[in-house]
Amino acid sequence: MKLLFCLLTLLIGFHAFGQRDTLRFKNGDVMVGEVKNLSTGVLTVKTRYSKKDFNIKFNRVGEMIIERKCIVVLTQGQNRFGYVRSTDDGKISITENDGNVILVPINQISSLQEVDDNFLSRFRGAIDIGANLTKANNNRQLNTSMRVSYTGQKWLIDGTLDINISTQDSVAETSRTDASIESLRLLRNNYFVIVDVSFLQNTTQALDARISPSLGIGKFIVNTNRMYLGLSIGINYNIERFVDNAQDRQSTEAFFAAGLNMFDFEKIDITTNLRLLPSLSEQERFRIDYNFKIKYKIIKDFYISAGLTINYDNQPATIGQDFDYVVNTGFGWKFNE
Repeated sequence: MKLLFCLLTLLIGFHAFGQRDTLRFKNGDVMVGEVKNLSTGVLTVKTRYSKKDFNIKFNRVGEMIIERKCIVVLTQGQNRFGYVRSTDDGKISITENDGNVILVPINQISSLQEVDDNFLSRFRGAIDIGANLTKANNNRQLNTSMRVSYTGQKWLIDGTLDINISTQDSVAETSRTDASIESLRLLRNNYFVIVDVSFLQNTTQALDARISPSLGIGKFIVNTNRMYLGLSIGINYNIERFVDNAQDRQSTEAFFAAGLNMFDFEKIDITTNLRLLPSLSEQERFRIDYNFKIKYKIIKDFYISAGLTINYDNQPATIGQDFDYVVNTGFGWKFNE
């Protein structure tokens, strides 16, 4: 029985050790733990000897061995799934399910996610909340923002929700709800296909609801583990409902979009997107959607943020305004990022 117990203990020990990932830094230091993910230039590692996860700048890592399969996104825009190992020539090998081995320099890995542990580890997100209260006119403002993303073997899915409500004495309440879900399929040579559905409700523009599915194709002009810049074009379809039902309409638009995401610049992340939407079915109609957001990390997974959103429509509803903007500040928390 003692011998059996010792053998079981030894086997369990080998099994536990076999599940440990190994990192070797450029200065020669070695860390053993569990690599959870790589995102925005930061590698998150869980270890036995600390209750808190370690956040490591990926550009300090020289070699790594990961014991579970990973979804790996390369800076060339390729999406790979398999085991990640360092090789003798200083490169990283990705062994896929069919046995195919891909060799790439370590600095060409843009993001990485272990997927063998559980389904929920593929999700990441953030929540922001901000509020203002002014005695004059009993002015109250509330804004909240939520983002959830999912990284699959072939698709990247991103969902957002932004809500802004403002009330004050003797003035009608104003509100704005902006939501979207976007699916992106990575292709070769940094190209991608994008499928998107967005929703907008905006009292300033007398808009009860605008539902806009769209389909397009794009390319990452810049795609590194610190920044990406993508351009895309496509077709957008609008189903619009206004406060004045007589203004309800449906239309088709082309879209030209640009998105920039800068991350791992000290404690600052910056995201900005611009979309130009000339109408194909309504004469001389033209819309612009723009948003900008900056985050500053204060401690662990908490941050403060500020953002700007602009909507322009040169042919709004009769009682609506052609231009609307929202400036938000808030306090936020993120998970799995």
